[in-house]
Amino acid sequence: MTAYTTARAPLRVRLALVFVVVVGVSCGTLAVSTFALARRYRRHSFVVRSEREAQIHTELAPHPLTAAAAAKTVEVFDQAGGEDAIVQLTDGQTFGSSGLQLADIPAAMLDGTGSTARSARVQGRPSLVIARSSDGTRWFFAFDESELDGSIRQLGWVLLIGWVLIVVCAALVGSVVARRTLRPVREASDAARALAEGLLETRLPVGPDDEFGRWARYFNEMAAALEGKINALSDANERELRFTANVAHELRTPLAAAVNAAAVLAARLDDAPESLRRPAELVIADVHRLRHLAQELLELARLDARQEAAAPEVVSINAVIEAARRAGGWGDTVTIDGPSLWVVAEGRRLERVVTNLLSNAVEHGGPPIGVTVSEQGADVVVEVSDAGPGIPPERQQVIFERFYKGDTARAGGGAGLGLAIAAEHTRAMGGTLTVRSDQETGTTFVLMVPSAETVPRSRMLSAGA
Repeated sequence: MTAYTTARAPLRVRLALVFVVVVGVSCGTLAVSTFALARRYRRHSFVVRSEREAQIHTELAPHPLTAAAAAKTVEVFDQAGGEDAIVQLTDGQTFGSSGLQLADIPAAMLDGTGSTARSARVQGRPSLVIARSSDGTRWFFAFDESELDGSIRQLGWVLLIGWVLIVVCAALVGSVVARRTLRPVREASDAARALAEGLLETRLPVGPDDEFGRWARYFNEMAAALEGKINALSDANERELRFTANVAHELRTPLAAAVNAAAVLAARLDDAPESLRRPAELVIADVHRLRHLAQELLELARLDARQEAAAPEVVSINAVIEAARRAGGWGDTVTIDGPSLWVVAEGRRLERVVTNLLSNAVEHGGPPIGVTVSEQGADVVVEVSDAGPGIPPERQQVIFERFYKGDTARAGGGAGLGLAIAAEHTRAMGGTLTVRSDQETGTTFVLMVPSAETVPRSRMLSAGA
């Protein structure tokens, strides 16, 4: 099963971001609420205080208000500063402080239909305009709101800067908290990676009896069980390898004697009675088959034990194929096609792989049998093809397993180790060996080994040498 993942930020970063978002949203909500309530309260207080002052000014003025008294009152406003006022007498005369005129007052307040308090820009300044009437005299007061708006803006900047500082502090605190919180997770990740790399003695420190403590304890139990299982499997594998090597080694002496006896028997086979000739031929064939099997088992035992270190050299792949074809006596059966190429491999191993592939094609495939050499990127590709009955798709997955034999159409006298040995040698040389087959067109084994195109010619040694 293939797992598809998308690129995401580390968990520590995500936890810190969550902490920052929660703190930022909470503090932002509190700051906005504080700003809105403070602005509303200060503006309401400003309106109440201004209306009270307007009422006091109106009540303290003389009644009825004459033109001289109105002019004096306006003069007092000019000298006192602060709010400005316009007085409109019953006869229509108008007196204003600081050059204030009726044109500066909102039209809705002049006709008496608008509200008695209204915010507007008076002479270019934000002001609260309040209208009052007393004995037919109309009063218009303009209270400057600049200071109020400035204090509200200052409060907003203070809250904004405070919110930014809190978010920055939250980011720092969140990063530290996330790092400390996820430290057991990071330690578990490192321990799991160490286990994957083969350090089976890796364990986690067990802390308090909380979620992480129990996790560490269960991880250690799992690691101990895994170490025990792997050690048991390793011991079993070593016993199996030793058994195979010992059996193959112990068979060499009696098999050598049996081979010599079979050679003598084969030399005198013509002198044997007719009734003993067929049994003698079977004995001779089985002795040679046993000797071949023992040799293959010893070779697999050496490969499994890594007793033969790889010694790569630069060899001619065409010379190796030609040598394998001559050694097997397949000069008239196998054709070779392709350019002369050089590879980085061990000549003996490479010849062994090619020999096994040709032997498999000759014994289990069908003519014509051909070898094609080509170059693909940084690799040299050797394709061994035959026109035999082919291999079913479900069996192509296990064709390189040991002691595997195909169906009767491809069965022969071998033990099913040739392709397994070829695959092991290919892996030791850093190459790949695959198969593609069709029951109508035949089978092709594809061997890929590193090319020696960049190696100087002076180091190129032919397989024959």
